[in-house]
Amino acid sequence: MATPLSADPRTAAEPVALPRARGAFAAWPRRVTPWLATALALPIVVALAVELAVSSEHLADPGLVAVYRAYLVATPVLVGLVWWRRRPAGPYGPLLAALGLAALTLAVESSDRPALFTLGVVGESVYFSLLMYVCVAFPSGRLQRTDERALVGAFALATLLWTIPRALLTGSLASGTGALVPCDPACPANPFQIADAPGVTDASVRVALALALVSAAGLAATFVRRLRAASRPERRELVAVASTTFPFLPALVLVCLGALLPVSDATMAALSWVFAAAAIVFCLGFPAALIQAELFAGRALRRLLLELAGLPSPPRWRGAVAAALDDPSLRLGYWDPARHVFREPDGTTLERPAADDGRRLTLVEHDGRPVAAMTTGEALGDHPELLAAAAQATLIAVRTGHLEGELRDSRRRLLDAGTTERRRIQRDLHDSAQQRLVALRVHLELAAADLDGPPESRAALRGLGAEVDEALAEVRRVASGLYPLVLERHGVVPALRSACAHARLPIRFVDEGVGRHSATIESTLYFCCLEAVQNAAKHAGPDAEATVRLGSCDVGVWFCVEDDGVGFAYPPEHGTGLAGLEDRVAALGGTLDIETAPGRGTRVTGRFES
Repeated sequence: MATPLSADPRTAAEPVALPRARGAFAAWPRRVTPWLATALALPIVVALAVELAVSSEHLADPGLVAVYRAYLVATPVLVGLVWWRRRPAGPYGPLLAALGLAALTLAVESSDRPALFTLGVVGESVYFSLLMYVCVAFPSGRLQRTDERALVGAFALATLLWTIPRALLTGSLASGTGALVPCDPACPANPFQIADAPGVTDASVRVALALALVSAAGLAATFVRRLRAASRPERRELVAVASTTFPFLPALVLVCLGALLPVSDATMAALSWVFAAAAIVFCLGFPAALIQAELFAGRALRRLLLELAGLPSPPRWRGAVAAALDDPSLRLGYWDPARHVFREPDGTTLERPAADDGRRLTLVEHDGRPVAAMTTGEALGDHPELLAAAAQATLIAVRTGHLEGELRDSRRRLLDAGTTERRRIQRDLHDSAQQRLVALRVHLELAAADLDGPPESRAALRGLGAEVDEALAEVRRVASGLYPLVLERHGVVPALRSACAHARLPIRFVDEGVGRHSATIESTLYFCCLEAVQNAAKHAGPDAEATVRLGSCDVGVWFCVEDDGVGFAYPPEHGTGLAGLEDRVAALGGTLDIETAPGRGTRVTGRFES
């Protein structure tokens, strides 16, 4: 049963896609020591293989055999070390390195000492069985089906039937006619022979060849079936590896058929060279798979970064990551620090995959703190390059969104602070300066009425009273411009009707349920609409009319100011106050759309969260 990712989300999770420096340093001994030991052992093993071949007296061409067997030892080890370095959590680095070290048994066949030579021939069963396992178990490193395990086991049994009876019942284990292990004039004697039973060994060899033939053909069919059933990420890597590993199977089938059927020595030699060529190219598909994976991961990362330019929503980003990883089942959750869980874009809690549902969990962290989590198909666990690319892009997306959110919150706080300060100043003007001016006007009127002096003095007092009236009107105008009292008491639409009562053009107001909101929201709606109306009055033309619509929706509020005037080319060459509109709307995280063209009027639409 799936469980929410809460408390410690890293428990039982895949290795973090973006490793921290401390974590990488702590894992250094565990990851690097085996890698370094294998790298140091490689020159010794290769030198031993070359020395045994060059100094051999029973090989027809010691130099060619030395190069061939040194290659079989060195190439898998080198490829395995590269794979181990690039994918330390996967099994194929150690498997390939083990395959190269197992090829040392082939090198031991170059020894002139009978015991070592015979042990080398017997040890071929280990090498070829491991070769078959490496071929079939890719990319998981496990034989996933019963028929695969049965076929690989049958092949391992065939190699034992090929070597063990001959090691006990014949005097020599090689005829000296093959192209791969030619002995001239004869191979060393067998010191482990306990009897001479050519009939038993012939029967054992034929059973071994038939069993190897059937298992190789069955494994080839299994390989093709797996290729057809693989997901697209799996298929890309399987094709890269199969281009060089798969030829080993038909080459083995041909060699077995040649040994079972009456063919000429020349034909058998040609088949032996085909088998040798298949062994030579066997490991070359693995570095090709790594290169292909890096290229595809790079393309996926570029694709995701381009997607970021469009400022995608969380659901759209999940779809972009799923498309880049070629995994429609991908689920993406973002860390909720309040609840200590990962939440998907629809608000549900991302659950930890059950142990048996074939899915993997990958965490995205930044400075040791969880940022996001992905659950993907099990196959993507073998593609750390893709997961790392998706994690990097997701981290950038989250951090970018976080910074944008911080910027938006900062601008909103500034806007709230500005609105609060406007209202404070408006109240101060109304309650203090305006009241004082009114009181001063009353005192001047009383003083003029009680004055017994010359008419000039009363006229001077009345003149001062007129100036006080002008100052009072100016204070009221300033106070109304800062934050209209009617806006505070009655809302946006009545405040706009009052402010536009003497506008230069006819204006129709349509209230589509805008309702009441916070002071910041209402002041933004008011000043945006007022600025748009003033622009229309200035630029729409003498015969234009304007309509102001305001409303609300599930996520916020909106406004639309349109006129049927002369319009203009957008963007304008000179300022029309639109920049101020855009700043006000953007401060609340909203958007502003302007539709206009010469002769077609102008429509200004804004929307933002309430």
